[in-house]
Amino acid sequence: MKKATKVFVIVFIVILFTGFGFYFYQLYEVAKGISLKEASVANVRFEGFNPLIGDFYPDSVEFTFRIKVYNPSGYGVDLDKITYTVYVEEIFLGKGFVENLYIAPKTETSLDFKLKTESSDILSLIGDLLVRGDNVVDYRVNGYVILPIKFFGVVRVFSVEIPYNYEGFYVLPVKPPWGRPETKLVSGWWESTTIHLCSTVKATVVVKGSISGKMEIQVKKDIPLWPDKVVYSKSFYVNIPVGDQKIFTIYFHPSEASSWKLRGYYIVVKLNNQEIWSQESDYPPRLKVLQ
Repeated sequence: MKKATKVFVIVFIVILFTGFGFYFYQLYEVAKGISLKEASVANVRFEGFNPLIGDFYPDSVEFTFRIKVYNPSGYGVDLDKITYTVYVEEIFLGKGFVENLYIAPKTETSLDFKLKTESSDILSLIGDLLVRGDNVVDYRVNGYVILPIKFFGVVRVFSVEIPYNYEGFYVLPVKPPWGRPETKLVSGWWESTTIHLCSTVKATVVVKGSISGKMEIQVKKDIPLWPDKVVYSKSFYVNIPVGDQKIFTIYFHPSEASSWKLRGYYIVVKLNNQEIWSQESDYPPRLKVLQ
């Protein structure tokens, strides 16, 4: 009888630890792959705000943030919570958490959360940006994905915290009162304005503040009697305060020489998808390519 009891206890312990080990293996597979693929601003809503009559300072603003959780493993997982702390232009906006989440296997799950503020710091910041002709705000979101470790999926043993940190910018759905940034804030030139085909030439662009957002440097073909064509593009994220400047360089390798159907090439600068500067139409300063 004692022998049978001993065998039963041993079998029970083996089954117990096998089950425990299998469950921990599942959690290991999930934990090593689960991640936040994105934490971004999905929408911004203002109250008490009317730029058409010169009122650029809202009474309140509500940010909607979207986080995307990716679970590449073959196992579904229950999350305790996802915490978040948000800063706008390095000013604290708010914090909170989303709890009791299930992330299905091999899926990307989107979750939205809202933060509304009447903080004078945030409202003054937005108003000041718009008054000086800027409608781009920087943000930073950080926090933890908290994964519970449970014995046989029932009894909580401890938790694993997976940190995340995302930074980005958002173009406010408001047109600044002074339109786009002044073109005198941007200048650019080719290192040489005449080169031979198959050569590489450097272009330099200097941008002065205050400018922030997504800046794109393009090279376009100057085509007679036909829309010009973008043949090179490189994007940068910029946040240049008043009084500062930043220098950008690109290297361009033309694939076609100048001719009757192609005058040459020129530099264009765009900010938040709006063209803010392009080279004068003369040669030079535009680039001519010889055979």
